[in-house]
Amino acid sequence: DISDGDNITGLASHKQRLWVFKGPNRGSISYITGSSPTGSDAFARVPFSRGVPCSSQQSIVTYLNDIAWASSRGLHSLAATEQFGDMKEGFLSWPIQQLWLQEGDVFLDTNAMQFAQGVNDSIRGILLWTVRQSGQANNNLAIAYDYRMQPGRFSLITVYAAASLGIMMHLGRPRVFSGGYDGYVLRHGEADRNIANAAYTAKVQLPFIHHGAPEIMKQTAWLRVGLQPKGSSNITLQWQNDTEAAVTTTLSQAGGAALDSFVLDTDTLGGANYVQRYVNLPGSYQIQQLQFTQGGLNEDMEIHELAAQIEGAGMSEV
Repeated sequence: DISDGDNITGLASHKQRLWVFKGPNRGSISYITGSSPTGSDAFARVPFSRGVPCSSQQSIVTYLNDIAWASSRGLHSLAATEQFGDMKEGFLSWPIQQLWLQEGDVFLDTNAMQFAQGVNDSIRGILLWTVRQSGQANNNLAIAYDYRMQPGRFSLITVYAAASLGIMMHLGRPRVFSGGYDGYVLRHGEADRNIANAAYTAKVQLPFIHHGAPEIMKQTAWLRVGLQPKGSSNITLQWQNDTEAAVTTTLSQAGGAALDSFVLDTDTLGGANYVQRYVNLPGSYQIQQLQFTQGGLNEDMEIHELAAQIEGAGMSEV
């Protein structure tokens, strides 16, 4: 519809159709059928959906049997849009929609979504979009969507200021590359955990959890963390009980020794493969949040399990 006040903001070839995305205002999606300008199989435009805009061509990513893209309202996909339209379930980004609604500690500059760029890291099964935090002049965040899981899992990457993203071949396989605002290009998916030889901090933060009984005061008798050591740097565990100040402690990643360096009565053979750490978390609470961080240069953090013994600490006042 040439009179809808929108522009064509993206095109994508998918399932032998040319998909046309419009935005940035009302938003609409159509696809083109046909094989020639005239005749029995002439080109024709078929409306698919209205009310779902697309921010830019660079945000469109094809994956599996679907197409995903970004807008000033969220992340979308053809499959979700076809099923739910512009209802909340039609947003691929619904689990992290607070980034667009400006309801959390971190939210996006929705007026700058035309600068978002996306890629499909198909070997890892992850979609990536580089986006801009509110108040920033450049893209400084990346949204990752792991579609190996169903439903998919989101994470927010805060250590890259990527103006652009791309997939290029390197040593015989496709790799993610990002272009920075400093004129340098970074190659991702490396074994070394650094950015331009500088350490960065990995963070895993759980939501506030009430363990099924928000009205009851609880205490954690012990917390067990199962991890695979990935270096000599400690992991920092932080917990916050209700609105109290957060408290931290450290978890050692030190494991056992290899066979050729094993010391009798000192080392544990094979213990470096998997270790368990027990931690006392003092204090009572209705809700509690846990966070794990690790910032060693060229070192990693790999947590496999969490277990806790939760005990009652009395009823809370309502």
